Amino acid sequence: MTIASETLLHQQAIQGRCFHPDTVWEEFPHAALEQSVVTRFEAMVVRYPDHLAVNMGDRCLTYTQLNSTANRVAHALLEHQGSGAEPIALLFEHGIDMIGALLGVLKAGKFYVPLNPDEPLSRLQTMVADTEAQVLLTNCRNRELAHTLSGTNLWPLEMETLDLTGPYPNPTLAIDIDAFAYLIYTSGSTGQPKGVIETHRNVLHFVWNHSNTEHYVPSDRCGLTRAYTFSGTASLLYSALLNGAAIALYDVVQQGIAGLANWFATDGITAVSLAPTIFRQFVGYVPQGEQFPALRLLRLGGDRVLPSDLDLYQRHFSANCIFQFGLGTSEVKVLTNYFVDHNTEFTEETVPAGYPVADIELLVLDEGGNELGFDQIGEIAVRSRYISPGYWRQPALTAARFLPVANDPTKHIYLTGDLGKLRADGCLFHVGRNDAQV
Repeated sequence: MTIASETLLHQQAIQGRCFHPDTVWEEFPHAALEQSVVTRFEAMVVRYPDHLAVNMGDRCLTYTQLNSTANRVAHALLEHQGSGAEPIALLFEHGIDMIGALLGVLKAGKFYVPLNPDEPLSRLQTMVADTEAQVLLTNCRNRELAHTLSGTNLWPLEMETLDLTGPYPNPTLAIDIDAFAYLIYTSGSTGQPKGVIETHRNVLHFVWNHSNTEHYVPSDRCGLTRAYTFSGTASLLYSALLNGAAIALYDVVQQGIAGLANWFATDGITAVSLAPTIFRQFVGYVPQGEQFPALRLLRLGGDRVLPSDLDLYQRHFSANCIFQFGLGTSEVKVLTNYFVDHNTEFTEETVPAGYPVADIELLVLDEGGNELGFDQIGEIAVRSRYISPGYWRQPALTAARFLPVANDPTKHIYLTGDLGKLRADGCLFHVGRNDAQV
């Protein structure tokens, strides 16, 4: 047996251990991809009405309470704006309000545009102008900034002005699965920020993939540490809420990296997603002998994973915790997965990006768009049905990066602008950016 074949079998074995120890896991059905995010969430509310949905410190909401908050937001938007699909700007710090707000936008049949109040004013103004949103949903904490951003055509709506005593019924809108769910802007690190559109179908698809590989259950406490403007945040947020699990929020900027260890322990975090840079700083604060026995899944995302990260994981986390990372983009939320345990050794000089997830086909192309063979470096491309519809109001760029598939109109090929190579067993290695693309 080749080393590559052994690696693939080891991957499958680790994934087979990535379960909550105290709860029976239920498969996320592929049929759920034919419904909206709202329909799936409301099904969780019916099934787990009194289960904890979200908490930050002492403040918490059950699924019933979170649903009621979202319904009130939805009814306010419908009363003011009508039922048409449109962008709704959100301006929130990392906290519970943002979750009720974004769910409310979806329930109103609209799509949200997350804005981070910590970002430069000029960037926020550019995004608001680009979307031409007519509503800015916020809270009193961000009132001053909201009024700075608000013009004659932008209505600021504060969560605190809504009567949340309820109960408020679920809106009865029929939401198409291909309707826009949110519009998130890239960082602009490889060029001008681009507004990437995501649909309900695609959200359900990446939740389906995460759910059936990372096995989320209602007993999970999923730690959310990154701002909702970061594309990867959506994967853990929706994986929790669409499986009846609880979200525990922690603001690294405000509360500090040093407090993460105590938060892991006191909130009983079972699954968490961290940026690699935060992870490396965090382990420096971990008390000697502390291995967080409740934690079953540690995910890294948003930047390159280093071989030294494997050593940090194996030294500071228990053998019951699975270490997971992969490659994702704003346009295709998750391309690959790679699972690591205490018996894993990296046999390559660079850390693998991982194996393709279900319904995602990876290609490596030369400069002429021709498919390359194994171990040849070229541009990473993705062929799938579950790809972003494109960039907001940038038809030329969309046409250049999202190519049609001649024999299947339901699929597209997305050109990532990243360079990589495929091993014969299907494992992808990321080697850098294609400087010719922005």
